[in-house]
Amino acid sequence: MSVLVETGARLHFGFLNLSLSHDRLYGSLGLALETPRVVVTGEAADDVRCPHARARAYAERACEILGVPGIELTIREDLPEHAGLGSGTQLALSVLAAVASVHDRAPAVRERAPELDRGGRSGVGVATFDGGGFVLDAGHRRDCSRQKRHRAARGRSRR
Repeated sequence: MSVLVETGARLHFGFLNLSLSHDRLYGSLGLALETPRVVVTGEAADDVRCPHARARAYAERACEILGVPGIELTIREDLPEHAGLGSGTQLALSVLAAVASVHDRAPAVRERAPELDRGGRSGVGVATFDGGGFVLDAGHRRDCSRQKRHRAARGRSRR
């Protein structure tokens, strides 16, 4: 089975609260765009095959998460890196969706994004991938950091 995953870029309008004096951190606003886009195609395979280095790393991790053997992945369109368009999150989630689809699994992007190191501070990229539109992210409770939960789930810590 062959799959096609397409998603637009996103704009992130900045964080609403970075102060530790409040109960919630990192709330933000964002907007999904139709273009530029990420376009990914994939077919089930016995291992991960992809010439695109970042996509290959995401595919390897997605296969681990989903417990599947592999995917042959082609990145037809990609977002420019470090341009404020959400290239990392949109690519990671597109790859996750392709891997899940070719193996008849639900991508569950909101639940699995943290395992790809996505959505740790802001949920805008994950929410725009999942549903598009205009996003108001309320952030997370100061005492329950998304990043801490994600790192604990993966058995890692950063200093």
